[in-house]
Amino acid sequence: MKYLVILTMQKPLSEGLGVVTFSDTVTVRPGTSRFELLNWAIGKLDNRFRTNGNILCFYAEPDELGR
Repeated sequence: MKYLVILTMQKPLSEGLGVVTFSDTVTVRPGTSRFELLNWAIGKLDNRFRTNGNILCFYAEPDELGR
């Protein structure tokens, strides 16, 4: 099944407060957890945001509408 995943994170950086948003679709196997999707999305972020950041928004829903 294909999911739309959106993740927004915030983190203090040396140059000030940084905020990043990632969005993409991904096809997952049955039984995939939201936590697995969260970790997948975090892995797609710039290295500076992968640790010690604050999750402002995490969204994972089926991508197909009207079913």
